[in-house]
Amino acid sequence: MRQQISELGFTKPVHSNSGGVCKAGRKSQSLFTRDSRYRFQPLVALAVLLGFIASLRGDAIIEFRNFIEGILDAPVYDVDGVTKVDGEQFGVTLFVDLTPFTERGPTSLFPVGFTGGFQTGPNAGYWWPWEVIVPGATVGQRIWVQVLVSSPQPCLFDEPCRNILWGVSKPFSIVLQETPTPLTGLESFSLGPQWFGVQRDGCDLVISWLNQGDVTYALEATTDLADAGSWKEFWRGSGYYPAGNFMSVTNAIAGERRFFRLKMWR
Repeated sequence: MRQQISELGFTKPVHSNSGGVCKAGRKSQSLFTRDSRYRFQPLVALAVLLGFIASLRGDAIIEFRNFIEGILDAPVYDVDGVTKVDGEQFGVTLFVDLTPFTERGPTSLFPVGFTGGFQTGPNAGYWWPWEVIVPGATVGQRIWVQVLVSSPQPCLFDEPCRNILWGVSKPFSIVLQETPTPLTGLESFSLGPQWFGVQRDGCDLVISWLNQGDVTYALEATTDLADAGSWKEFWRGSGYYPAGNFMSVTNAIAGERRFFRLKMWR
């Protein structure tokens, strides 16, 4: 099963098909997890120096911001799709694809820059601006780009920190300019739970997700994706500390195919 996150704080539907009669003892499918860690060091002097070096080498520069008056306005929202993200606990990573451009979409995205923290108050939803050098890219080149926003859980010392909330923009293309290129085409997006998956254990289905902390979760199911009103809530509960632990719900496998989605709010 693949983890997928929607734009409104829901996981995209994940389905389970019993494949007929349930047979006890059937081997479980393995869970998929992803850990990552980001360090954010916005050093203005270093940025100026790198920009000067980039101009000498001919590398392209991207204006890594999500608001430019009259040009770009794409705030990032929390899991409810309404509240704008703010604070230093969120990091933003820029991904690019420098392989030969194709209209079908990106084929090999990799990170080239990051910045830490969102502005607050009336500027909530907008991360602190930064100029990102794209090594090997040339002026006039069209490339695919994508933005990732993530919130790592609190961790001690140098222990790995899982990202417990994240969101990604839709991929979009830009043409690199002689001056820093704005992220024209970037659209607003929302955060959601980072991980949501299913595992078969005999005649049971174990549904798990990475706990965000002190939030409320609702697990819903349907047998018909075409009927928007058919989703039924069958479990609700609150998170617990410490964040980062897995929460799981075990449900008996029925003879019909069902789809599941997870809703969360703070």
